[in-house]
Amino acid sequence: MTNTNPQLDSYFAKPAWQAEALALRDLALSCGLQEERKWSQPCYTHGGRNVVILHRMKGSIGFGFFNGALLADPEQILEKPGENSNIARRVVFTSLAEIQAATPTLCRYLEAAKALAESGEKVTTKPETPLPPELRQRLAADPALAAAFEALTPGRQRAYCLFIGGAKQPATRSARIDKHYARILQGKGLNDR
Repeated sequence: MTNTNPQLDSYFAKPAWQAEALALRDLALSCGLQEERKWSQPCYTHGGRNVVILHRMKGSIGFGFFNGALLADPEQILEKPGENSNIARRVVFTSLAEIQAATPTLCRYLEAAKALAESGEKVTTKPETPLPPELRQRLAADPALAAAFEALTPGRQRAYCLFIGGAKQPATRSARIDKHYARILQGKGLNDR
């Protein structure tokens, strides 16, 4: 292993999924990616752009491809991390043997992801998520809330719209707005601490 980042030694020393994490690390480094520590996890970059991030979960480990929606997936190993994901894709493993069997395919995908990073191509995202009617009314009636909501990043705005709009009852949507009112004013996203 060359070009390992010493800031990540403690991450790779954890016993859970250790052999699998080291195998994925070796694979990323062998493909010429640069190892960095971002979001307390190993992130692999090319030309200063994020390519993949290694993530451990309770029952699996895998790579998250930042611009995975642009990758050709002839082997159909990539999946959306969540139903509302537009750009990212992930590949998940539950054993070292699975990683070893997928190594040639992963190498091709990593090379394609590097080429995407070099090209600077970006994913065309879906149109904006519509504001739930209760949120639209509340923003119109409360200029401070409207200003704070407008100052949020598009991703944070989208998360609030999906969360609030996901409630079936108008009363529940209004209650969700009330619950997160202070967080929005503080500029925090739905899942920020």
